[in-house]
Amino acid sequence: PPEIWLRFLSEIFANDQEGRETLQEMMGYLVSALTAQQKMFLIVGPKRSGKGTIGRVIRSLVGANRVRGLTFAVLGERFGLAPLIHANVAIMSDARLGGRTDKSAVAERLLSISGEETLTIDRKHKDPWTGKLGTRILILTNELPALVDASGAFASRFIAIELTQSFYGREDPSLTDRLLQELPGILNWALDGLDRLEKRGHFKQPSHSQDLMRDFEDRGSPIRAFVRDCCTKSSGFEVSVKDFSRAYQEFCISQNFPAASDESLIGRDLRSIVPGLETRQRRIDGVRVRHFVGIKLK
Repeated sequence: PPEIWLRFLSEIFANDQEGRETLQEMMGYLVSALTAQQKMFLIVGPKRSGKGTIGRVIRSLVGANRVRGLTFAVLGERFGLAPLIHANVAIMSDARLGGRTDKSAVAERLLSISGEETLTIDRKHKDPWTGKLGTRILILTNELPALVDASGAFASRFIAIELTQSFYGREDPSLTDRLLQELPGILNWALDGLDRLEKRGHFKQPSHSQDLMRDFEDRGSPIRAFVRDCCTKSSGFEVSVKDFSRAYQEFCISQNFPAASDESLIGRDLRSIVPGLETRQRRIDGVRVRHFVGIKLK
């Protein structure tokens, strides 16, 4: 048994047994060549909470030649997918988004990778490559990334683990070296998790991560959060586009979300989460006013 590893897990997870079991299944899945779950993985925690140690152990288990380091900035570039062609795992340890990063493009690429889609990838000074990437994505971060996806599909692709303890100021610099001496035992431990995952057939989101995932979804789809908290949906309801847009912008400002100001974009995003939504014009005091039909403000 990998005693040092198990002791490390008991410290970083404390009372979160579900999170510990999810990590076990995730690591077994990453060690395998399986992609059918179509999931990405997110480990969130304060600095010195164990994220980096977990990442280094996974890199050693999978094999350094099959693991790539990746950032959102690189992923959004023209040749950003090229390093993943022969990679089994991509670890993103810097989940910060720069102002110039195309957040929609990054989300689209991650969805395509995890969804096992056939991609044509540009390569520098080489012919494009076409195929399905077998890369599983692991994001290690201190704070949730805000990637734009109004439909909410992006957040649903993630299995999240939240670490809450920080060991800042009491780090063990020899820990990684001692853990790597236990790799055979850690591998067996991870494969036990893979067996449990395959028997169940799917990943389970740890209950401790439910609030985290709700925040993640809201950051990527503020309009979904607004509809959930401030609206009522029904075929008999309607609201003027102007009133809806004004209320939505005020909500975004209050929640520190990026506020959309273009009514056409707001309507587009709203249709992605309200099936059957219609836009009609009503004549009010002799003026035609556009209304969303199928929803109203609370």
